[in-house]
Amino acid sequence: MTDRLLLIGGSGQLGSEFVRALSKPEVECWAPASSELDISDAAALETAVKSYQPAIIINCAAFTNVDLAEDEVQQSMAINAHAPAVLADMCKKYDILLVHYSTDYVFSGEPEDEQTLHNGYASDAPANPLGVYGKSKWEGEVAIRNAQCRYLIVRVSWLCGYFGKNFVKTMLKLGSERERIGVVHDQLGSPSFTQPVVEQTLALIKANASGTFHIASDGVISWFDLAAEVMLHAGLPCEVHPLKTYEYPTKAKRPSFSKLNCDATVSITSQPMGNWKTHLKKVLDELINEHN
Repeated sequence: MTDRLLLIGGSGQLGSEFVRALSKPEVECWAPASSELDISDAAALETAVKSYQPAIIINCAAFTNVDLAEDEVQQSMAINAHAPAVLADMCKKYDILLVHYSTDYVFSGEPEDEQTLHNGYASDAPANPLGVYGKSKWEGEVAIRNAQCRYLIVRVSWLCGYFGKNFVKTMLKLGSERERIGVVHDQLGSPSFTQPVVEQTLALIKANASGTFHIASDGVISWFDLAAEVMLHAGLPCEVHPLKTYEYPTKAKRPSFSKLNCDATVSITSQPMGNWKTHLKKVLDELINEHN
């Protein structure tokens, strides 16, 4: 990849994975800190874009705290909806490809969808977000499409990886501190691991793909399944107890079924999504080796 890249949100878990992948002599990538470039400031953004002249902008910035979004509506909308709109207008003006990340939470995830959507939600399935987070991400998607810039919208689910905060790292911590934890087993989907997300995204860019795509592991599991596998592979004696959603109340309603159908992505990249256990093992090995 020889194009000049502007990476927004480079300090987050996905952005950090991109920084690691793009730290090569043949790749020119600028990943400014949020203090260095405020993407909600259209004037500052335009100055940066005119100066750096990127061919591609990859936006990994997002307000991802699903429960806090219910209270911080304005902030969630500013980062997840309004900022992408500003980016999209800029990309349209200067003919830049915009790569933007969205979420499985744009779908309602009704329990009955598991019976009718055996392979998960296709990228063109109707959106019907349940909460503020999902609505803000959906509005961001709509703004990008309406701007008519060149774009790749990539939806991911249950994002996990080596960097940042995520469910896998939380389970490792709890598993080393407690003898028993409860995790919901009636919310089904499949995790997206950051390294494959980066690899698949770069393959989509290389193939000159455009539109909306999904990237997530093969298989359908629950959060309980994921937690139990973390404990098993890490050799932690912590017992994982299955909970119903109503036994673990949260401010924001979660989808009961949010498996993403990734067939359209694989048809272009020719890279299999890979099994969730394989990807999880790779992340856990890296995290565990770091502490040994």
